[in-house]
Amino acid sequence: MLLKALLQEYNDHVVPHFTPADFGMFDVVYTIYSASNSDHSYSTDLPHESVYLLKRYLEMHPMLTERLRKILHQGKGHIRWNYITIVHRMQMIINCFLAYHGWQSGNSLKVKP
Repeated sequence: MLLKALLQEYNDHVVPHFTPADFGMFDVVYTIYSASNSDHSYSTDLPHESVYLLKRYLEMHPMLTERLRKILHQGKGHIRWNYITIVHRMQMIINCFLAYHGWQSGNSLKVKP
């Protein structure tokens, strides 16, 4: 009976704060990536197709765009840009994107810049 009560408490207080994992995110990422990295791509140097699709995707998700904008501008003017800070900032962006879709980089899913 105690375990059932603890499970109910967990479901009432913890579960509503989690974003359910969105498996469709993988299709989105694949589509954006493959637009400029396929045999049918017109890009030579810059991934124009992928940048265009990412821009349009972010336009459809203003909450994600706002979260990413906050991370990008966090500490603006006080950062000494070098390789380590750039990679760290890229990881923060990746983690934000994953969290928006209910994922996190960890043991089962490793995403690095």
